[in-house]
Amino acid sequence: GRWCCEFVVEKALESADVREAGHVRVGWGVSAARIDGPVGLCNGSYGFRDVDGSKVHLGWRTPYGKPFREGDVVGLIIELGTGRRPSSQATALPTAVVSGSERAETVTATAGGNPAQTNCKGERPTDQAARVPESNPDGERGSEPLKGLASRGGGQSSDGAQLDKSWIRFVVNGEDQGVAFENLTAPDSKGYFATASVYQNARLRLVPGPDFRFPQHFDKLGARPLVELGHLKVNKTGEE
Repeated sequence: GRWCCEFVVEKALESADVREAGHVRVGWGVSAARIDGPVGLCNGSYGFRDVDGSKVHLGWRTPYGKPFREGDVVGLIIELGTGRRPSSQATALPTAVVSGSERAETVTATAGGNPAQTNCKGERPTDQAARVPESNPDGERGSEPLKGLASRGGGQSSDGAQLDKSWIRFVVNGEDQGVAFENLTAPDSKGYFATASVYQNARLRLVPGPDFRFPQHFDKLGARPLVELGHLKVNKTGEE
């Protein structure tokens, strides 16, 4: 299936002081993805960063789209593909969960992931030299990846499978940024969640649909709003 939602950046304080500045990231992650850091920290999490518009996976930033800030609306679209490869067949449906700490919050909402390796499948070969590792994800640029990233993983399926022909793309204020990631890590039965990380003085609002601020690309690509998942689950139980 193909699913969509929007995040409205209601607050993201701009400040030269990293102790005061507010930052956000949005993206998708599996239910087992790590939440002890921002979206894109592990194998089962894919993020889009406000500061420079970079995409993030496995703790590596790669140039991708345009930056976004307070007042902007970011659309998220995920295509869960045609099934798992190379092993068992499975489908996943995208929901909304909230978790976090004093330092950062992770907002999640469900819909399918990349084996634990330093090469992000969402990158073209020409992107590799431009990747930047993270140590302090939303403060100063780090000199090496977050410790234990490859070994600890997070969200990878037990068989290391991927979702064939799957992808993620983002839209900023109605402007399509193109495909950010492909061949996503295969999730468990809970599927993927629309996910956002909030750092310090920032606030996001999830819009699961059906009334979006910028629906053009959602309609064009035939993506269904996350709000429909509630109806799907009720119908499957036979209660309606």
